Amino acid sequence: MIKTILGPIMLVAKDEKIAGLYFRHHVRRPSQEAFDSEAFGSEVVDSTDSLLNEAARQLRDYLAGRRREFDLPLAAGGDEFQHAVWDIVKGIQCGGMTT
Repeated sequence: MIKTILGPIMLVAKDEKIAGLYFRHHVRRPSQEAFDSEAFGSEVVDSTDSLLNEAARQLRDYLAGRRREFDLPLAAGGDEFQHAVWDIVKGIQCGGMTT
């Protein structure tokens, strides 16, 4: 869990890739049982994990206006359609809009 100007955010990593980012009241947040199970592994302090530490730094920089892009390995779940949508969303410039 990291503190941000948006409130606490939980970063989740799997196999050395970022697999999730959850706000405290995230609509589709996994159940507490999922967090407590081996599905998410054990909780680590971001400063002791290089990937989570870098993800936290990049997220804070983005929220402070010092970063416009992220450079992190991602492990996004989802089906083929969801990945196609995310690929389109990735192409939208910071502050841009599209239809």
